[in-house]
Amino acid sequence: LYDLSDLPAFDADVQIIDTRASRNGQPLTLPAAQDGRWTLASGQRLAIGAEDVYQMQFRIRVPYGSNTANNSCATAGAAEGQGLFNRLSLNNRAAEAADAPALSASACLDTPVPISKAALSIEKTSASRSAEVGDLITYRLRVRNNGSGTAISPVVVDRLPRGFNLEPNSLRVQGATRRGVQVSGNRELRIQLDRIEAGTSDPSAASQAAANGADNGSTAAGEVLISYRVRLGVGAQEGDGTNRAHVECPTPNGAATTRCSNESRWKIQVKAGIFSEEACLAGQIFVDCNGNSLKDAEELGIPGVRLYLQNGTWLVSDAHGKYSHCGLRPRTHVLKVDSRTLPRRARLVTSSAQNSGDAESLFVDARKGMLHRADFIEGSCSATVIEQVKARQAQGANTSVQTEPGQPGLSFDSKQGIPARPLREGTDGAAQARPQQRH
Repeated sequence: LYDLSDLPAFDADVQIIDTRASRNGQPLTLPAAQDGRWTLASGQRLAIGAEDVYQMQFRIRVPYGSNTANNSCATAGAAEGQGLFNRLSLNNRAAEAADAPALSASACLDTPVPISKAALSIEKTSASRSAEVGDLITYRLRVRNNGSGTAISPVVVDRLPRGFNLEPNSLRVQGATRRGVQVSGNRELRIQLDRIEAGTSDPSAASQAAANGADNGSTAAGEVLISYRVRLGVGAQEGDGTNRAHVECPTPNGAATTRCSNESRWKIQVKAGIFSEEACLAGQIFVDCNGNSLKDAEELGIPGVRLYLQNGTWLVSDAHGKYSHCGLRPRTHVLKVDSRTLPRRARLVTSSAQNSGDAESLFVDARKGMLHRADFIEGSCSATVIEQVKARQAQGANTSVQTEPGQPGLSFDSKQGIPARPLREGTDGAAQARPQQRH
């Protein structure tokens, strides 16, 4: 007669889900374990020369991210509480073996390393595609768990562009608990979360839930929404304005993290605003009836006149004859009136040395970040011109390019009508015909 018991003294993190046993291939009904020990046989009879073969099966669960300190069996001999340690004890009830000690045998396997079944994806968005230095931008990060397992202790890594600074107390997290936030010197924002549960297995349902969440700011199952604000500061123009975000998950031993999602990017076009080196021009084309070269309150602006820059860019004067354009490089530009869009019998007059003798064009000496005035003056103030100007203004604010019949075609030749051999000036080229000397 003999007694046989089994003691599974596993790693503390290991959870036993189910236990099964058999003897000689036949299933055994096991009594409840006592102090973790399972009784396989009690008073079992065994004939001389016979043998009994027992088999124990354990179905276990090892939580992802659990302590790994006791995962391995001891190198100098296995011990209880390390790895999957198991001890089998045999007690012989025979009279001649009454004083013999119980026999025991042990075996140990390393605790298996759990594999995460989480599948994370991240999407980064913002309501803005462009901003100026000094502006506030709100970013939104949506992290989804498309797998069947829970993501434990994920870290959202968000690398900010140069000159983009996190606003204090602006970070918000929905759908998870924020464990910590770190901002390193290289503009890397690390947001540690507690966990992200598995999401829905229906792709269409997940897409619909994400769409609804985007509308009302809520999150669907298996989603985490993170939002924060940044301010564009010094150096923002020197960077590429691209924000890059991904998720990192801890390795099974918890010693480090590794990327476990895609990388999402969002680019902001940084404009200098008031710090821009580009120039602007603004002006008005108007009827000057008193000849003072100034726009008086009673004088009319001419709508619908088209003006060209030397690079082909064109402007149209509004209902009050006004126009403006920014983005000029700091250099000399030429602004030219399209004479076909002037009222009939209109006669432009020069207003300054910028006309260089041609009333239909202006030289604009653009300087960094400055606003330049560029006006054109109609000097005839005839009844025909006034009548056409009033007719254009009556069309309202949505004024398009106006053309009048019988107008000459557009020409960029500012020296029409000048004799073929004009008077020589100091600015003329040196290759001139030599004058005849008088005797």
